[in-house]
Amino acid sequence: MNQYYPNQFQPSNRLQFPAYQPPIQQTEQLHWVENQAQAEAYMVGAGNTVTLWDSKQNRIYVKSTNEQGIPVPMAIYEYKDITNDVTKESTGNNYVTADQIEELVSKAIDRHYEKRREERAAKRGESNE
Repeated sequence: MNQYYPNQFQPSNRLQFPAYQPPIQQTEQLHWVENQAQAEAYMVGAGNTVTLWDSKQNRIYVKSTNEQGIPVPMAIYEYKDITNDVTKESTGNNYVTADQIEELVSKAIDRHYEKRREERAAKRGESNE
């Protein structure tokens, strides 16, 4: 009898690619807590980080665990509304004219060359002694 056994050592002409896996969309949900004690009691899965927003104070708690599920010290941030601060800053005249820049650059160059001249003169004075 003649049985067919494919040659296992012969390379296949077909290329095999791993199956396509679409990227996992991470949806950041807002998790609200009422105080720091609730944030500390919030359960976090192993190897994850959760951002918790305080509903009564302007605070954000970032709680994490490592791959073994051991909690990492919780980070606490305070935030404030700076909308009014930004408008105050933008009303000021914070622009410099080209003439002012040129004047500053020429002064800096003059100071640099003056310092170099003084250094050379000091070296000449030392070598003459």
